[in-house]
Amino acid sequence: MIKSFYEEPIFSSDFQRKDLQVIDKSIQQLLDKNNGVGVVGGFYTPGLPVGIISELALRSLGCHGDEVFGSGYTMQFADCFAEDCDLRDLENFRQFKGKRTLCLHTRDGGWRWFYLYKDEKQLPDGRVMWLLTLCDCNALHKREKWLVEARNSAEAANRAKSSFLSRMSHDIRSPLNGILGMAKIAYDNAENPEKVRDTMEKLTAAGQQLETLINDVLDISRMESGRMRITHEPFDLYELLARCGDTLHTQVVRMQLTCHVHFNHRHSHVIGSPLHVQRIIANISSNAVKYNRVGGTINYTLDEIPKDENHAVYRFTVQDTGIGMSEEFQRHIYEPFMQENEALRSELKGTGLGLAIAKELVDLMGGTITVSSTLGEGTTFVIELPLELDLSAPKQPAECKPLPSLNGMKLLLAEDNALNAEVACYLLENAGAAVTVAENGQAALDAFLATGKGEAPLFDAILMDVVMPVMDGLQAARAIRESSHPQAKEIPIIAQTANAFAEDVQRTRQAGMNDHISKPLNEAALLRVLAQYYRPQQ
Repeated sequence: MIKSFYEEPIFSSDFQRKDLQVIDKSIQQLLDKNNGVGVVGGFYTPGLPVGIISELALRSLGCHGDEVFGSGYTMQFADCFAEDCDLRDLENFRQFKGKRTLCLHTRDGGWRWFYLYKDEKQLPDGRVMWLLTLCDCNALHKREKWLVEARNSAEAANRAKSSFLSRMSHDIRSPLNGILGMAKIAYDNAENPEKVRDTMEKLTAAGQQLETLINDVLDISRMESGRMRITHEPFDLYELLARCGDTLHTQVVRMQLTCHVHFNHRHSHVIGSPLHVQRIIANISSNAVKYNRVGGTINYTLDEIPKDENHAVYRFTVQDTGIGMSEEFQRHIYEPFMQENEALRSELKGTGLGLAIAKELVDLMGGTITVSSTLGEGTTFVIELPLELDLSAPKQPAECKPLPSLNGMKLLLAEDNALNAEVACYLLENAGAAVTVAENGQAALDAFLATGKGEAPLFDAILMDVVMPVMDGLQAARAIRESSHPQAKEIPIIAQTANAFAEDVQRTRQAGMNDHISKPLNEAALLRVLAQYYRPQQ
């Protein structure tokens, strides 16, 4: 071992003093160009045996001096190159001049990135020696690689965003155009009841398509931001499935589909995340209708698979006789915006988000979803969800009944949007209810507090919008519950709002509301919820 002029120990094999002087001078010239880096050198012989190496280079390559020249062994620098590196070849290495960035193999079995600068020097005895400076750039290279990947990721995200906005622009404007256009046709044909009825059916279908799209986009956004939360609350599976059926009823009738339902379960009342279970089943069922054939069939089966006395796995099977899917497409069906035939987007009004949402929700709930399909013959989805049994609830599921009557029910409706208030009043009054409208939360509170005094009758329930001016629905519900009115603690307050996420439902419950109905209002769901709280006077 000698000390170089730059005060770094240099390990070497046997060299004459005059050779070391020449080598030292060459090293100095190299380091003038590449200050503060390790040095390694040797002769042009097969394997590139190392004749000289600095301590900095040793440390960078994970070696010790005795490992390079000890016990008759001389380190072969060619072993530091990857097997497919052209510099392992002696002649290629000889021709290499100047700078190069390479990943070198280290003694600990790893790999590190280096800047290499090569030069050569002829010794007094005529031998030509190669010299390399090694600059460890592993951290810098990793950072550069990370920056490149980040840039590529950002560019991909921008392309995805542009594609997303393009799709959404088309898919939102299409049903919106249908809604506005059908409204114009209905207006112009007001004296033709048959034409108006046909137009209204098409307008409703366009509105449902727009609602599905908005729900899908919001769900995907929340999933990507990690804000999707699974709840743990009691609900009735039978009622949940009935609501899904109510939503799809119009489409099923229009396509003349036959639906067979088989329930093989003991417990209808369970504890879980009802909004998300409904979303999963609704998305799968919607596809079974949308991609079916006119006059086709859908088979729904619900099986309860006991796990222990308090838990069970519920298996939902949805089998249709629709257009089916190819094997290749089935490998991508849970990717957002994936559709087997882009031409079908216009014909069947799909966005390619429903299955991606269903898969994400199933995974969040610890379940599984599988698919089997044959192109041109149909598709079967099987969803298995683990749920806790609500053993304190009634044993028997409710019977399927026609839409309930609210005849004689007195309702207070808090709604600041005049159009929404008109829609709600029509549905409720058509079912027999008497409705008093309050334009904000403060007005609703005042109307409630005035009941029971003089001629003002008591209300049977309150339908409360959440986002309103002056006082919002949450504040109004709390104020009602905290008031001294004799009905304050017991009157049912049902949220009817466009805020439809699980945490929105939780906030309404925390404010003292009994139930939650999402906008757009579904007539069957609205009436069934209200009927639960109506006790007509005998």
